[in-house]
Amino acid sequence: MLLLVLLSNTAKSAQQRTTVALDLTRLNDRQYSALDGLALEQRLVLRLVEEGFAVVAPSAQAPSHGRRPQTAPTPTPEILVRVEVHGDVIVLEAERARHTERREINWDRQVELELLHLELSHKAVELVRSVQSRPITTAESASSEARRAPPTAPRAMQPASTSELEPASVTAGVEIGGVWRPPALDPMARLGLRLHLGGPWRGELGVAAVSASEPGIRVIEIEPEVGIALELKLRERWALSAGLRLGPLLHTYSLDAGGAEQGSGSSVDGYAASPLRVALRLFGPVELDWTIAPGIATRGRRHILDGKTLWQRSPGRIEATLGVAVAL
Repeated sequence: MLLLVLLSNTAKSAQQRTTVALDLTRLNDRQYSALDGLALEQRLVLRLVEEGFAVVAPSAQAPSHGRRPQTAPTPTPEILVRVEVHGDVIVLEAERARHTERREINWDRQVELELLHLELSHKAVELVRSVQSRPITTAESASSEARRAPPTAPRAMQPASTSELEPASVTAGVEIGGVWRPPALDPMARLGLRLHLGGPWRGELGVAAVSASEPGIRVIEIEPEVGIALELKLRERWALSAGLRLGPLLHTYSLDAGGAEQGSGSSVDGYAASPLRVALRLFGPVELDWTIAPGIATRGRRHILDGKTLWQRSPGRIEATLGVAVAL
């Protein structure tokens, strides 16, 4: 009702003020429900009216989601604002004559819709003012009337599925850093996948490689792992997660010294770690991760040759890595 009154009142002043129309018909039913399209449209209309624009319907023959057709003709809008969703990106597009500008807003699904609608209304006003400030020719104006087709009739709304409301289901990443196990610090690298399990929960699968060679002995360790983590959004682009991961530790070695009774070998232990990760979303699906992970192995290891310790690591450990991850 409020939306109809605003449209009716603003249509009367369309001859004196720049007319703007909103088009949400490029949203599918699930996107429209996930965004709460009706509330978003009301927020956009109110903000545009507050800024002095006359908001009109895109077409007298094509009502928006959930509104009855208008019986009185409406002015042809000078500026048409469209809303689209592509994955986790919301696109606002403003068209005036043959000139089009757009803005992209990352959609953080854990941010309240009211705050998202507020941000979108600010961006929409900036976009409209930007295209309004550009002068147009008579030829451009005539061409735009021919190009602007009325929006298609909306489909009936359906409840949003869980997949529409959640972020990307899989994130792949690579990390480099080191693991300190007294008395030494060894370089390591990790490849991993983070799986969205629902809400703030994430599953983790990965494999790490540690190079722990010292003079007289070459040591390579492989660590397959599985884990679970709880992720919390700190700010718009920041997230913090804490979790637990477990896995086998495959220890392989070869002695450089000649005459050793056993020049090479391997063994398997277990280990557990509790990673604490801070993530910063850089752009689009790309994020930067910092991870600290204290942990412990089922036992320490030592290699001795002729009564002399060639290599030793304690069971306690602390990992520190820097990584890059991409949402798939």
